[in-house]
Amino acid sequence: MSRLKIKLVCLLSLISICCYSQVQVRNEKVEHVEGPQMYKYGVVAGSFGLKSTAASLKARLENKGYEATIVKNVSRNMYRVVATSSNDLNTVGQLRDNLRKDFPDAWVLMAEGYNYKSGGGVSGGGDKQLAQTDVPRALPNLEIVANSMAFIDESGINAIQANNTYKIRFQLRNTGKGAANQCKVRISANGSTKGIKTSDVSLKTVNAGDKMTVDVPISSGINTVDGQVEFAIQVDEPNGFGTDPQYIKVNTKAFVEPYLKITDYSLTSEGGQSLKKKQPFDLQLMLQNTKYGQADDVQISVDVPQNVMIIEGNRSKTFAQLKAGETKSLVYSLIVNNNYTETTIPVVVHLKEKYGKYAEDRTINLTLDQTFASTKIAVNEVKQQQHQEISIASIGSDVDKDIPSVSGQQDHTFAVIITNEHYTMVEPVPFAKNDGDIFSIYCNQTLGIPQHNIRVYQDATYGKLLTAIKDIKNIANAYKGDINVVFYYAGHGVPDEQSRDAYLLPIDSDGKMIETCYSLNKLYKELGSLNANSVVVFMDACFSGTRRGEGMLASARGVAIKAKDHAPQGNMVVFSAASGDETAYPFKEQSHGLFTYFLLKKLKESKGTCSLGELGTYIQEKVKQSSIVFNRKSQTPTVTSSTSMAEIWRDMKLR
Repeated sequence: MSRLKIKLVCLLSLISICCYSQVQVRNEKVEHVEGPQMYKYGVVAGSFGLKSTAASLKARLENKGYEATIVKNVSRNMYRVVATSSNDLNTVGQLRDNLRKDFPDAWVLMAEGYNYKSGGGVSGGGDKQLAQTDVPRALPNLEIVANSMAFIDESGINAIQANNTYKIRFQLRNTGKGAANQCKVRISANGSTKGIKTSDVSLKTVNAGDKMTVDVPISSGINTVDGQVEFAIQVDEPNGFGTDPQYIKVNTKAFVEPYLKITDYSLTSEGGQSLKKKQPFDLQLMLQNTKYGQADDVQISVDVPQNVMIIEGNRSKTFAQLKAGETKSLVYSLIVNNNYTETTIPVVVHLKEKYGKYAEDRTINLTLDQTFASTKIAVNEVKQQQHQEISIASIGSDVDKDIPSVSGQQDHTFAVIITNEHYTMVEPVPFAKNDGDIFSIYCNQTLGIPQHNIRVYQDATYGKLLTAIKDIKNIANAYKGDINVVFYYAGHGVPDEQSRDAYLLPIDSDGKMIETCYSLNKLYKELGSLNANSVVVFMDACFSGTRRGEGMLASARGVAIKAKDHAPQGNMVVFSAASGDETAYPFKEQSHGLFTYFLLKKLKESKGTCSLGELGTYIQEKVKQSSIVFNRKSQTPTVTSSTSMAEIWRDMKLR
């Protein structure tokens, strides 16, 4: 019996020694960054996209007695912080479990293409107390479902505004054969992160084959700034079978204050022409948010003197929000009894919003025998948003990232940006909205045009096109022509099949009735009549009856039409996306129009300082080459100037 016990003890010891032969490792080709040379197998305590963050963790490990090393997975652009390493897989399994006391997500890396140390031994404090654990035989494999990541903004603005909460939502799927336990969603942010707070999320078990929806919370403080923030999200799994980082970029908006006021009031009555005791009358108030910020949790209350009664209408009322310029009409029925002894009736209106500081109370002094108005004030209770909202940059295009910012502003430069993507009767124009959104950011950040000088019109009807032209004409008149204008259009253009004149297509027209379209010749006349110092037009449209991409507009004949060339007027330079009967193509890989992409590319490379001549040459060359490569068809941009600018436009600059 004693021999049998000895054999059993030896067998159990052998099992204990060999159990780590199944330690799960992740093979990666890495290169050394800093720290001591590691052995073949390393225990990774953390992974980061920024070297500075990796260095911070390395310092923490060194304070704990580890001789940590940083290596880089070049293909994934990730820095791995290796706390300890060994050439023996059983040993490294114990090292990993020991490290998990402080770093629960530690995993084992096998370094490929790395000049690791040979021989036995343990690096990086690995001879500390070791613990053993079993490795699951059925392993998970987590991935973020393609195209499932979305920014959730209940307000519909699709930007991070100050003092709000948001979510990033995605679908997580386990394609492995084992359950994923104790997983954690890691989120980091780069860019305009001031005021932005994020939180990691612990996940419940994700069984093999399961898919789950994950919400990652984001909050913004009142100190949030204008700009863009890029979030990196990845799911860590304790055995190293988590996801690769996924990225999403969102615009941020600084806090803009609202201001609530009672801007007008009116007295009316059905029983007489002046305010009398014992005769009911109506007091109508006009409440308005008079500034650009949205007012939330709006409260209004009305106080009247003793012996003056509110007989209809809520003394106190709340509104969830009032947007910039939005108005509300409130009507109160009042009556004064015989016990009221004064001739003046002070009605005090108290206003309050979320912050308790952006509202103004008002006292309205009514008088007995005051004449009533004949009718109530007509109030159109609609949103009157004065500021254009900024959109989710498309993810993935290089021109949407790291947009140059310059100091100084061009106070006398104005931009008119019209983007027609969603048409009611014809096919949409892919990426037109994104074209305009990103171009507007370049106008502000790279060209130094103040935000309030940038007018953006999305999905413009014929009436909105008229409004856009009228607005810039009014500005030119106010400045007596001492302005520079940048005009940008992305959308459909159509030809008149009889006259071959070119027209911009509003979103509420199909082009069959040319009277419902906006003449390009008229546009040039209107812009030329501004008497501005300069007008630079960027036209990402074609006028042949084709769509952006393949095919014809529904209203067009089966062949493309070569529209007439319309001459720029005044002090004007026109950059057009295509020539003659050509099509203006999209650049699908970059989520932009091909013409707009290279316009933005040159502005980014030159930080807005290139001359118009350099810009024109670059766009013509790049668009022509790329269209042949990607579309196998020609697209030839043109640059045309008015007579007055013929000798000077090439040396002019946008900034």
